[in-house]
Amino acid sequence: MSNLNLEQLLAPISLAHFFQEYWEQKPLAIQRHQQYDYSGLFSSKQIESILLFSHPRYPNVQIGQSDGRFSIDGEGMKTRTIHEYGTPDLNWLYQKYAAGGILFLDRIQDYSSTIAQLCRTLEQTLYAPVSATAYSVHQDALGFAPHSHPHAVLMLQLEGSEVWRVESLPEAQSAPLEVELQPGDFLYIPRRHLHYTVSSQQSSLHLAINVQVYTWGDLIASAISTLKLSDHSLYQSLPVGFLRRSNTDGLIQAQLTSLLDQLVQSDATSAIAHLTSRLIDQMQPLADGHFAQLEQLNELALNSVLVKRQGMMCRVFKSGAQVGIQFPGNQVFAPVQVEPILHFIAESERFRVSDLPNVLSDRSKLVLVRRLIQEGLLAIVPTAQTAIVSESFFSIAR
Repeated sequence: MSNLNLEQLLAPISLAHFFQEYWEQKPLAIQRHQQYDYSGLFSSKQIESILLFSHPRYPNVQIGQSDGRFSIDGEGMKTRTIHEYGTPDLNWLYQKYAAGGILFLDRIQDYSSTIAQLCRTLEQTLYAPVSATAYSVHQDALGFAPHSHPHAVLMLQLEGSEVWRVESLPEAQSAPLEVELQPGDFLYIPRRHLHYTVSSQQSSLHLAINVQVYTWGDLIASAISTLKLSDHSLYQSLPVGFLRRSNTDGLIQAQLTSLLDQLVQSDATSAIAHLTSRLIDQMQPLADGHFAQLEQLNELALNSVLVKRQGMMCRVFKSGAQVGIQFPGNQVFAPVQVEPILHFIAESERFRVSDLPNVLSDRSKLVLVRRLIQEGLLAIVPTAQTAIVSESFFSIAR
């Protein structure tokens, strides 16, 4: 279950068919008739451990009831805590849940390594920020009132059953979808689609994987951000009192038109690079036992086989006289001559130190690779042949 990916979530639907027929268009339900489950991914037994030992705070942990509309006892979540960490009072949560409550843990990838790995795998497939929320529903809960999201939802039914109804958009030609989800079932809900549950008279647990898809509006905002870096006129203040004028000032209109013309002519590549940087910047490294890698640095040799650590997404960029490589949790800078090597690393799945482009000496290649291991990007694949190399990683001189 630790290697779960989008292709497995959608099986037997292919990725190509899903993106062509369903993505951003209409909901998709995949019922597996309990022939498959998500065992090992997350369970209701883990909820108390997370509450006690990971100390999530409101609004990442919430409980509420639904009586036609879902309501959160936010004030209770803020005040009913058991110590300085702000951990919710479990006895209070027990009472609220037993009264027909719905408990949910937002950003659960921050507390579960298996869900963190799943979210990262989906981010690498969809190139969009992904988070997850776990919903534990009491058997007496009235369910979720009609609501929609600005993000796409991939729903995994973990325990119990729930009956969901997903309405179609007014402009869509498809019919509404109503489906009973059993453990192992999957439901895709596109953005803006109204959806709600029908009471199933049994407790349940589902995982909502939230995909914050990038839009054309995001790309335009990114283009404006990159334009700000090169055109300081965007930082100039508007004339004092311009909001009180009944007619748009001609000078203001002319300046706005000029700036919009610059935006139209701006480079989409720069805007996409800015979005990519934002995506990587919000990622954190996965817990993959990297401390053990640091014990193997003295075994690094030219024939050592290397891989990028699990869940690494890279971006190579220039910064003045240097070149950098950005990856989850860090970025490393080097002399501009190293750029071909950084591109090679970013684009390669597995390689030997000796495979790196020959813009550095063998000695400097080892120094660079050692640094990238220590900075958290690369990992050594155990091999039979090793040679001890003892070089300072601070110098990358040829």
